[in-house]
Amino acid sequence: MAVPPPAATARTLTRHRRSSDLASLVTAITSCLETLNPQNPNPKHINPTHLNQFSPHLDSNLVIEVIKEQQPNPYQALFFFNWASNLNPNPNNYSHSHRCYVAIIDLLLSHSLFPIAKNLLEKHGMFSDLLVSRLIRAYGYSGDTKSAIFWFHKVKEIQQGKCLFSWNAILGNVDEARRLLTKMRLNGVKENVATHLSILKGLSVAGKSEEAIGYFSEMIRKGMKLDAKEHEVVITAYCKMRKPDEAISLLKEMQAKGISRSVGSFNAVLRILVEIGELDKAVLLLKQVKNMGCLPNLVSYSTVICGLCRSQGRMLEVADLVDDMLQDGFEMDATLYSCLVGGFCEAGNEEMARRAFYDSINKNYVINLQSFSFFVNLMCGKGKVIEAEQIFKDMCRRCSLVDVDSYQRVLDDQLHKHSGRR
Repeated sequence: MAVPPPAATARTLTRHRRSSDLASLVTAITSCLETLNPQNPNPKHINPTHLNQFSPHLDSNLVIEVIKEQQPNPYQALFFFNWASNLNPNPNNYSHSHRCYVAIIDLLLSHSLFPIAKNLLEKHGMFSDLLVSRLIRAYGYSGDTKSAIFWFHKVKEIQQGKCLFSWNAILGNVDEARRLLTKMRLNGVKENVATHLSILKGLSVAGKSEEAIGYFSEMIRKGMKLDAKEHEVVITAYCKMRKPDEAISLLKEMQAKGISRSVGSFNAVLRILVEIGELDKAVLLLKQVKNMGCLPNLVSYSTVICGLCRSQGRMLEVADLVDDMLQDGFEMDATLYSCLVGGFCEAGNEEMARRAFYDSINKNYVINLQSFSFFVNLMCGKGKVIEAEQIFKDMCRRCSLVDVDSYQRVLDDQLHKHSGRR
């Protein structure tokens, strides 16, 4: 296994003694971890001493930033965390702060590495309310209610019931939320808005959209000061119930109250409007997003444009929205090109379909099989078999990622179908 040569190690260490720049330290440690390349939670064959050069520089901020930098590589983060837990030498008597444990647990859970996160807490005896609440919430969202309840009772016993974060976590994960809320009060734990947000999210995740909306109304009646998080849960609930008008009304109400709205909430409403065929409302909302204090993103445009492409007689509107999208700084992608080609084919517009197809090829995008089938069908229907075959060859030659066999089968099927008509 390749390791950093001693000379390079010495130079790195000397440089860092001259500079305490956090970013350069994080980069150097990440580079060393990438060289060591741990691939499992306990890589016994890897010698961690190559990290010792960094021990004089360790503090909680550095450790947290290194862990964050390893987001795509949880085993690198865990290897670094474990090394820093048992420093030898340890010139500054470094030990992990609670924030460091939160950072590593959050990263492990984001990769669904539940057993590793659980073992780490047990190994270090870290059963704080905040840390265990992370585990409870992750187990709940994964559907493992049994484990969520087990850890809730464990931390509740350790903390003698005074565990607000864990109460909030478990309230969002089980059906008996109201009963638990009463029990929480009897245990002397005072709920806050986050407590009720957990219940609200739990109802939404469980598919109890009507109950979530009712609970939201109850929170308002109790005079709670609600922000974007609570409103967005209810917008999601309305969308699940396929009630976009109510969701739009809530977005406008948020605007009137000065509550920020995320583009994700608008996109959820746009998606439902398209699904239920309310394309006029979808186009109108997309055009109103900016005036409502938010900026549409590529998903916003793609949702509405592709919806219009699947509907007869709306390709002129598509062209207008594509212009708006390009002016907003967004580029076409493979999904949008597929929709455009399919839409122009459905409209019988060979020229525009061909133009969109070649534009996608020029940008190394491959349209999907369905749109390719529509295109070949249109060309063959007009007796332009040779042109269809040539465009297929151009796509295979100029695009780097083409499943040639699949597209060849579609081409052959269409050629066979049309040859039988002649």
